[in-house]
Amino acid sequence: MEDDIGFAANNMHCIGVFHKGDEVTDSIALDSEMTEAGFKAVSAEYYVAYANDDVLADYSKQLQATAGTLDKPTDSHLVGSVNAPREGRLFFTIPYDEGWSLTVDGEETPLEKTADLFLSAPVAAGAHSYELRFFPVGMKQGMLFSCGAVVLILLLMVYNLLGRRSRTPVEQKKTVPAGADGPEKGNEEA
Repeated sequence: MEDDIGFAANNMHCIGVFHKGDEVTDSIALDSEMTEAGFKAVSAEYYVAYANDDVLADYSKQLQATAGTLDKPTDSHLVGSVNAPREGRLFFTIPYDEGWSLTVDGEETPLEKTADLFLSAPVAAGAHSYELRFFPVGMKQGMLFSCGAVVLILLLMVYNLLGRRSRTPVEQKKTVPAGADGPEKGNEEA
């Protein structure tokens, strides 16, 4: 079975379905475009995994039995409940971001990154209610800066308007240099 899977690092690829006793051979070939770009053959680690359908089906049933409920979902706020048969993890298929916060039974609970991608948190055995909220990191600071800028602009506008009203036309003073056509000392008319 030949399959062109392209170049990728730290990825998983399905190369087929095999049965016990099947021999599998794999190879890596660099095309001319890759070698011209400076890529060189390096050693690689391979991991082989297999799936036992019976075990997966049993595990799927266990997960479904412990699945929680979601009462009020929105893009940035989830409220729900879960009944954990034993101590474990509350797992969300939501990409990890520092803007998420979680409370379980009203108590702030730290969120962790699971599988380098998803949100999860430790949970004790028993029935629990949870609330997951999202507020982007930096949003408060951004709102404060924006409000400050609006206030500054308004103050400048008010200053400009008040300044125009309070200004009177400046009387221009004529300065006449000495010896010019102006009145001389002692020859002023009374």
